[in-house]
Amino acid sequence: MIRDILDYQGNVVGQLELPDTTSEERWAEVLAPYAVVPPTTAEKLDIAISRSVAESRLWADEIIEKFKKYNLSRFMQLGLTDQEALMKSLWVHHRLRAVTVNLGLGDRVIDLLNLCISGDLETAFIVLKYMQPDDMSQPDHYLSAEVIAFIRDLVGEKTGQS
Repeated sequence: MIRDILDYQGNVVGQLELPDTTSEERWAEVLAPYAVVPPTTAEKLDIAISRSVAESRLWADEIIEKFKKYNLSRFMQLGLTDQEALMKSLWVHHRLRAVTVNLGLGDRVIDLLNLCISGDLETAFIVLKYMQPDDMSQPDHYLSAEVIAFIRDLVGEKTGQS
């Protein structure tokens, strides 16, 4: 049986198929998470304030681990040699340690990796929103808009930002 998946406003956001023998209680359980009202800005702030630095660091470890696996998988798909992968990895490390952003106060160089490692994921998310992709003019360039969006989505998933 197929049913529509509804968000908290009653909008159809997809469809779900479960066996015809699925009980109404099970349908309700499976569909309920999609209908949850997103937290307000104040609720997000309360969550961020109540989260310990240790919890944020654990989240950062998970994010970094997922990003590492993502990169290694992409490097393999691209058929990079060890030397090419090393060059790109060093570039990524450099870029994440020195992200230039301009939020109307002039250029600022931000150590994004340190923000994550120290557990300041909310600020890291904002930096990622303003981070410019590599122009891909050099062989070691790697941080495309797609790769930056992947990192931003990992951080946003943990912090409830989008």
